[in-house]
Amino acid sequence: MNKYLSINRINEIISSIEIVIENLNQVKVDENRWKWIIIATHNALQNTMVEALWLGNGFRAMTEKSVEKWMRVHQEKSDKKKYPTLKLANFPELYKRICDKDIMVGYIHSKVFTAEDRHGYAVDKLNKIRNRFIHFELTIWNLNINGIPNIIMDCIDILKFLVQDSNNILIADFQDQDRLNKSIDKLVHILREINKDVCDM
Repeated sequence: MNKYLSINRINEIISSIEIVIENLNQVKVDENRWKWIIIATHNALQNTMVEALWLGNGFRAMTEKSVEKWMRVHQEKSDKKKYPTLKLANFPELYKRICDKDIMVGYIHSKVFTAEDRHGYAVDKLNKIRNRFIHFELTIWNLNINGIPNIIMDCIDILKFLVQDSNNILIADFQDQDRLNKSIDKLVHILREINKDVCDM
């Protein structure tokens, strides 16, 4: 019997948040868990930004160049059109777009993310650290983890807004919606406790 792994963006967001929670619960005894926390947080936020920007055809989450190529082919008068592959915009660009009213507002009740400096800083740091982990050279790298909890918290702040307040993410499955909201709340609670411990040190 063949078995298949079924993946969608909502499940990807949920599973990534749960991976962050699982690793945060172990980080006191194994600091190497921060690597997986950073990678999973990046994955969760990226998928959430894409979901918030999807708005029907997904063009707002793709690179402008790939959308232009796709549209040129679409407008051709031919029965044998060869559509190019659409390419996802990079992480910093996705963040820029969720802060842009002209891009984010696709529904009557859509809300744009109002960013503070700390959010931009957190997104930039998360992306750079994650990329360093993913493209890690065979060298030694000492990463100062003191500020990581705040970076994660600020990124989850963005994710939480997009899921719960932007009105751009519509989740048809009630169980998925409930699981996602509970996971976000649990993660925020754990991060606050970790930050409290850091402040008390």
